[in-house]
Amino acid sequence: MRIKQNVFSGERPRVASPISREYEAQIAENCDLSRGHLRALKNNARIENLTETGDVQSLYLWKKSGDDEWIAHTSALDFCRSPLAGEAHDRVYYAGLDEPRVLSTSNLSVPFDFSTDYYKLGVPAPTAAIDSLTGYSGGGSGYRAYIYTYVVKLGTTDAEEGSNSTIAEISDYTSGDVTLGGFTAPPTGRSIGKIRIYRTASSSSGVAEFLFVGEFDTAGVDFSSYTFTDNVSDADLGEAFACENWSVPPTTLSGLIAPDGGSLAGFVGNRVYVSEPYLPHAWPYSYPVDGTIIGLGHIGNTIVVLTDESIYLMSGQADALSTQKIPGRYPCSSKASIVSCENGVFFASPEGIVLVTLDGPTLYSYEYFTQQQYSDNYSPSAIRAAFYNGQYIAFHNNGAFAINTRDQSMVRLSAPLDAAAPHISLSDSRLYFVYKDVEGVNAIYEFADDDAEDYMQYRYRSKEYILPGMSNFSAVRVIRDVSEFQAINTEAFESGADGVVNGEEVNAGVINGDGTARTYLGVMFRLYGDGILLHEQEITDDQPFRLPADNLYRRCYYELSGDTPIDEVAIATSMEELDAA
Repeated sequence: MRIKQNVFSGERPRVASPISREYEAQIAENCDLSRGHLRALKNNARIENLTETGDVQSLYLWKKSGDDEWIAHTSALDFCRSPLAGEAHDRVYYAGLDEPRVLSTSNLSVPFDFSTDYYKLGVPAPTAAIDSLTGYSGGGSGYRAYIYTYVVKLGTTDAEEGSNSTIAEISDYTSGDVTLGGFTAPPTGRSIGKIRIYRTASSSSGVAEFLFVGEFDTAGVDFSSYTFTDNVSDADLGEAFACENWSVPPTTLSGLIAPDGGSLAGFVGNRVYVSEPYLPHAWPYSYPVDGTIIGLGHIGNTIVVLTDESIYLMSGQADALSTQKIPGRYPCSSKASIVSCENGVFFASPEGIVLVTLDGPTLYSYEYFTQQQYSDNYSPSAIRAAFYNGQYIAFHNNGAFAINTRDQSMVRLSAPLDAAAPHISLSDSRLYFVYKDVEGVNAIYEFADDDAEDYMQYRYRSKEYILPGMSNFSAVRVIRDVSEFQAINTEAFESGADGVVNGEEVNAGVINGDGTARTYLGVMFRLYGDGILLHEQEITDDQPFRLPADNLYRRCYYELSGDTPIDEVAIATSMEELDAA
């Protein structure tokens, strides 16, 4: 009789272990099973300390020209990169504070200060019309109407234009220049640096439209006395005004996302707000749903609206989105659990992890755990998630787990219990999070750092095997893959310093590190019979070894712990059976 395992998969707690698949585990912790063999995950690497001392809820890496900036905050913020192709100012849009805001390389201090280096998102319309129109010859029947707008300037670039003021009219125009006065000064905090003026002219169809007259910079202007002279003939008027109803987003906008198609979207209460495509400062559209919105995701250019009751899909052009309510009750438990990815939109519900696609929702975690297991062990309302390397990784109050969508396996992670603010950097697809150490210092860590030379300690407990009768296994062989670790050990031994490799401290700042130079190649093997530990032995080579002969049991499983890759485990009732075909 022999047990042989050379394919290793993750956990499926929903299924009683004796009837699980041969290659599934009771416990798979810190395991990389992506190649079918048992590997340890690379260790988490400490990137840098933060000055923020509170409980961090948000983390973002602003990739920009020059030095990159880490942003950490105690509020739940939503960040989106600019949807504009060829973005010249590295703009990032975010919501969750007093109003939606924009970061831009044109508004930076040295050093960067997140609390001040921003401007408010959106360009408001002037609050009053031009109140003085003079200098022209009157008495005729000519008609002119004027409006003006504010323009955001980023450096020397006219970047964003807002909606118009109310109309100022002349109904007796005959001829001459018109002097305009009484402009309203723009509000502060929005990087407004210019005013544009438009006036009516009759089109070939006889329809009046506002055409560009001129503009002036607002810097240094005394608005109590400033005047602008319109001496432009009808033939020389410029482009038509195109920014009508380009309102600013609500100050309490939340859940900011960037679906495909160039628009941004967010929500307030039960209403979804959408910007003009590729004009993220202009927010003329909104659409209501039933229930209170918890958060948003997207599948391509389809907005997935997750509420405390149901799921809605919004699709189409920004100015005419159609809303489809998905049948069934699918409440969202945690805004921080929402992840938009290649598979669709994942989120935590009271019943489990749900995946929404254009075909509808499915309870994705059904194959892995029951609703009771989920609610007892994974604190659904506290899940903070990210999609990393094909995995939905969920940090919760009791640790973390990862569901691999490519090989349909689940592993648990020995992440710090209070790991916070998971963030995927879009530029390098790496996963970062914040952890507060025992000294109360918040620091940024990279999850399973690809560049790390050390590994987490895995723990792998096999399925439970029910034997034909009371039995006793007598021989074991564990085959390791030591090729990578032999090189690491050689370097460590040749360094001649305890805890140092090439002059650098090993495991410095790594959560799972112990601060001393470690040698690899060893694995701890344990055999359990009827729930009792029967044998424990460190494996340092691939040679078979014998088990005690004085135990009889009906049920058994084995456990491996360490950081060395494992290709195969064989357990048999005799040495000869280990090599049986």
